[in-house]
Amino acid sequence: MSWLRQIRALPSKPASNDILKVEYLDVNLNNSRKLMGNISSLSVETKEVTESQESTVEAMLPLKSIRNELSWTDKVMD
Repeated sequence: MSWLRQIRALPSKPASNDILKVEYLDVNLNNSRKLMGNISSLSVETKEVTESQESTVEAMLPLKSIRNELSWTDKVMD
């Protein structure tokens, strides 16, 4: 961020719109920070959802096994 202060300290010509260019850099820098923060939080949330889904699938495996073992009762009930 020190480089941005150095840019602001540079002498400029009023007609060259340097202030607008620096503001543009500042806005883009802030937007980039927000985007990186959003990506980071999305990564954490994705990991949490993945772990939750994996635990759900692991919990379903014994139920599937029990269902297969008791499938013969389906024929008896018909």
